[in-house]
Amino acid sequence: MGHVTSYSVVHGTRVVERQRLLVRRDPAVWPFVWRGLLPALGLLLIGLYAVWPFAKGEIEANVNRSVTKALALRGLTDVAVNVSGQHVLLSGSLKPGVSALEAIDIARTATCPTWLGPQTCAEVVIGSFDGALPSLPALPSAPTLPKIAAAASAAVPTAAEREACEKALAEVVNQQRIEFTSGSAVLTASSKAVLDRIAKAHSGCKGTVRIEGHTDGMGDPTANQNLSLARAEAVRTELTSRGIPADRLVAEGFGATRPAGDNATAEGRRQNRRIEFKVVVPN
Repeated sequence: MGHVTSYSVVHGTRVVERQRLLVRRDPAVWPFVWRGLLPALGLLLIGLYAVWPFAKGEIEANVNRSVTKALALRGLTDVAVNVSGQHVLLSGSLKPGVSALEAIDIARTATCPTWLGPQTCAEVVIGSFDGALPSLPALPSAPTLPKIAAAASAAVPTAAEREACEKALAEVVNQQRIEFTSGSAVLTASSKAVLDRIAKAHSGCKGTVRIEGHTDGMGDPTANQNLSLARAEAVRTELTSRGIPADRLVAEGFGATRPAGDNATAEGRRQNRRIEFKVVVPN
């Protein structure tokens, strides 16, 4: 853009009025535009990195290194670490004096270096050591259904009794869920009160009740299967400690094979992480 300015020139006794057009040019717009786009370009590159296939592998390697190092510092060099995303499955052998829950806790609290400083690596940690679940207190082994039928055939419930028992147990867990700490079979403090009410409701049941563990569809199917069984066994342990005979309870894990909600939504996944009770009918 420009404007006209006036000035005077004196020639002897004459004054001459002259005008000059001054033009001011704006700087080129492109350099400024590119500078403004740089933050957006940076965010785009970060987003591409996050979804790029090698990013997943790098994250998993970082989690594996950090968890393995944390375990080694506690002398657990024989524990194998398998990582899928940020889900960790521990297997192998534990050294004497260290329980599975302690090993899981070490892995869960391991930190990984990030741009924002050390952060907890694992979202979910599951332990399956030497094919067993030593973190759970030992119980008399659950009897098979034929043995139950032979030992307590007189206690086989009718259809109406089975329905009444399952309804009573379901009403308790519908009022307040049985919950566990993330990625483990450790019951939360609030769940202990729920199990008190479950034990009371069970007193009106006949026959044998199957405790069913279920998980959402996130993570490795084998790990989910192990976790669901461990949680069902943990509930069985608590109920037997409340006076229910061990041969009246069996535990089974179904992993994510029987969803109650949509695994694509947070609410659906919450519904799928559950404990259910069913009365077993012997063959």
